[in-house]
Amino acid sequence: MVEPGENTKGISVNRHERRRQKKQDQTAAKPSAQARARLNAGVMAYGEDRIEEAEAAFRKVLAEYPREAQANYYLGLIECRRGNLEAAADLLVTASLSDDEDPAIQPRRRA
Repeated sequence: MVEPGENTKGISVNRHERRRQKKQDQTAAKPSAQARARLNAGVMAYGEDRIEEAEAAFRKVLAEYPREAQANYYLGLIECRRGNLEAAADLLVTASLSDDEDPAIQPRRRA
C-alpha cells in the first residue's frame, strides 16, 4: 500500500521534470539569431516575389531547424505555386504541427 504523501510526491517530481524537459525542448527548438535573420530575409524576398531567393533562405533555415514553422509554411506556399501539391501539403502539415499558436499557419476552424 502507498503511504499518504508518497504518491503525491512522485507525481509532483514527475510534473516538475516534465515542465523542465518541455522548457529545454522549447529553448533548443528556437532558431538562432542567424537563422531568424535568414527567415526574415526569406519572408521579405517572398513578399517581393523573389521566389528563388526566398526558397534558398527557407531551405537553409530548415537544414538547421527542420521543424521551424514559418520556413515550412512559406516553402509549402512556394511548392504550391509551382504545382508540387504533395510536397506543399507535407510542408504545410509540418508547419501546422510545429506551431499551434500562429493564426497565419493554423487552418481556420468553423465554430
